[in-house]
Amino acid sequence: MKVESDLPIFAKNPYREGEYFSLNVRNGVIRSPIGTRMVAIPEDLVLGLAAGLEEECGSATKVVLYACGRNWGQRFMKRLGIETRQFYQRDQAELPLHFHTQVLRRVWALYGWGLLQFDHSTSDKGLLEAIVENAMYSDVVGNVGKTTDHIIAGVLAAILSELAGRELHAVEICCKSKGDARCHFMIGTEARTKILDSWVREGRKRREILDAIARDELG
Repeated sequence: MKVESDLPIFAKNPYREGEYFSLNVRNGVIRSPIGTRMVAIPEDLVLGLAAGLEEECGSATKVVLYACGRNWGQRFMKRLGIETRQFYQRDQAELPLHFHTQVLRRVWALYGWGLLQFDHSTSDKGLLEAIVENAMYSDVVGNVGKTTDHIIAGVLAAILSELAGRELHAVEICCKSKGDARCHFMIGTEARTKILDSWVREGRKRREILDAIARDELG
């Protein structure tokens, strides 16, 4: 494992605002640094997607969005891996974890998904907490009295699974759509996230969930 000082991580920084994406006004095309065509999604489309899924899928909406997010996250990591090799002439596995965290946070914001940070205070319990401010889905959907950022949960699960080298899952425990200040996600094994999901459905608040985790109620 390389240490941070081994690489001038941001001596070459392609992740600057206004520089990461290229816009061809003549052709009406936005591309990423590796040439992937990007699409800007209007809020009305997100609202339409939310309403359509609720009507067609009902309670299965959560599962559908999570699966879409997981697929999205896997494709995102493939593109990020290509960018890493192009920018730094190294595979992702050769770079320190700090690098991945910094790049992920920057690219996450550049994509318009919100401001991402991680809290490692539950890592001794086998869980990682991700906090997203201005999350793209719940910010648009608004307060509907339940968690809605299942697509983001799927994206986070895919990304962390790739970085950890093993299958991980994610569940949202706080959400703007429930009236919380920001969105919080817990990432861990499937067995643990299923228990966390049941606690969320019971109406437990984040503080109650964290206290239960500290008491080893997850088993």
